[in-house]
Amino acid sequence: MMLLRSPNRPGPRCSNANRSGPASRILARWFCLVLAAVATFTTALPATAPAASAEALTDLSIFEGDWRLVDQERARVHRERAIEDAVSELNWVLRKMAAPRLAESTAPPGRMQFYRRGKQLRQRVVEAKGTRERSVEIGSVPSHARTSDGEPFEAAWSLTGTGLQLDWKQHQAYGSNVYRVDPETGSLIVQQTIQITAIDDVAPIVFESRFDRRATPAVSAQSAAAQP
Repeated sequence: MMLLRSPNRPGPRCSNANRSGPASRILARWFCLVLAAVATFTTALPATAPAASAEALTDLSIFEGDWRLVDQERARVHRERAIEDAVSELNWVLRKMAAPRLAESTAPPGRMQFYRRGKQLRQRVVEAKGTRERSVEIGSVPSHARTSDGEPFEAAWSLTGTGLQLDWKQHQAYGSNVYRVDPETGSLIVQQTIQITAIDDVAPIVFESRFDRRATPAVSAQSAAAQP
């Protein structure tokens, strides 16, 4: 889902809106909510964790490969329940607007890849609306960029006791994506945490997606290095 606006027109402001006010105010707040929630796999924020220690810098090759989303129905049910719980304190009107829109905008990608370009580990996310790539730089200074709808965001990678973590922040939302490989099944588990700040009384949205590795990675080191 994409929200379009003129680059010279400021985005909506929600801080003074009243949940019990007229419909125009409710819709303005809802616009902010959707704007904050779209494209969670592309948004990003300043990491608060320090750079990973030498002991924490384990072999990242366990993440390399071509990963496909599995258990989609079970994951969808889990994600929608997490969203319902997160917006349960909103009034009835906002809940009915927010829940389905968040369910749509937080849907995980069908395919994800981690591969090497030279020595640099990179992530590629493949969705119906397009493909995005970014470098995985552990403990680096947070990167600054803009989302596909022009909103500024920050992102930083780190290694924690839980897994490979991407912390992100954009206007009126922040959160994290934690990637780990299940030692028993070999599946890639992605846990997403999203905190919406555009509207009061929205709890963190936390859900997981599971990806299985294809037998042969679609991106080889040679082909990846040859790409621009």
